[in-house]
Amino acid sequence: MEFTTSLLGPSQLSNLSVAMTAYGLLCSSFPNDHHPILRDLKSQLPLLESLRWKGRLEWIDYYYPDRFSTTNFSNSPNKPPSVLVDGAHNTSGMRQLVLFVHSLPLHLYSKGVCLVISISQHKDIPEMFQILFESDIPFKRIWFAEFVPPSAMPWVRPAPRQLLRTFAETLCTSEAVLLWDTSSVKEILEVAAAYTEKETLYLFTGSLYFVSNIYEELELLNH
Repeated sequence: MEFTTSLLGPSQLSNLSVAMTAYGLLCSSFPNDHHPILRDLKSQLPLLESLRWKGRLEWIDYYYPDRFSTTNFSNSPNKPPSVLVDGAHNTSGMRQLVLFVHSLPLHLYSKGVCLVISISQHKDIPEMFQILFESDIPFKRIWFAEFVPPSAMPWVRPAPRQLLRTFAETLCTSEAVLLWDTSSVKEILEVAAAYTEKETLYLFTGSLYFVSNIYEELELLNH
């Protein structure tokens, strides 16, 4: 069965395939007249073209955060997108993120990649950082942040910025990389906006809670 989807990256396509298989089995198990919400799987395929998993390998527009892009680099070779958000929060997610970044035409980002990262405190930070920093992604700056923990989940806390920086100083050996820490996601986003046409890729990752903060801040900045 052929279909077109806006989702990016092999892991998302794999997850989508599992969901489609489960949906197809459900449709075949129950008559539609008994369960009107169920429809033939083929009739749902056009919906996949606009399917969005917010914060999962998503290009975002700083000025229009409610929009998302399935960028075709061949359509805009001189102005590639500059802000990529991905909620990779474990080693598996980081591996998939690295594979995706390496699939991009990185030569278009002549000023390199700026990594903006926040991670939950109980994650395997050394292993996640090792995957990132041994990937040969041309990082030029790394900003460490602390996401705002959700009030309804008191057990969720961000790893301290200084801890992230300590691990990065150990694992990132390139002298060309500048390590900064900041408490202001707004500040980082404003810098990213200023450089959206200056051949820098800004990569926000490390936590779905952090990604949520980014979307919230973008909405505040644009209203």
